[in-house]
Amino acid sequence: MDIEELSSKENLPRNLTSQEIESPLLVYTSLFEYAHLSELRDLLWKMLKTLTSDTWHEQTPNDRFDLVLFYEHLEKLLEAAYLLYERQKQSIDIANN
Repeated sequence: MDIEELSSKENLPRNLTSQEIESPLLVYTSLFEYAHLSELRDLLWKMLKTLTSDTWHEQTPNDRFDLVLFYEHLEKLLEAAYLLYERQKQSIDIANN
């Protein structure tokens, strides 16, 4: 397997449902139904603080679960954003040819 083939497989969505692949904006809806923007900012801060300090053991099991769930949402968000980027890039390429 060559590098190009490997990288193309690495760029495939791993966590999105077929419905989310078809309509990546559903991932955004899911994220903001999960939490409001202010709560997402707090979770992002807690994640950063936990990763850069020695406070993991101070987190309750529920707090740790929330951070893992938030990570999963972020991973899906990245995959959805990548799909949107690739589709836009293809549209531009088609329009320019």
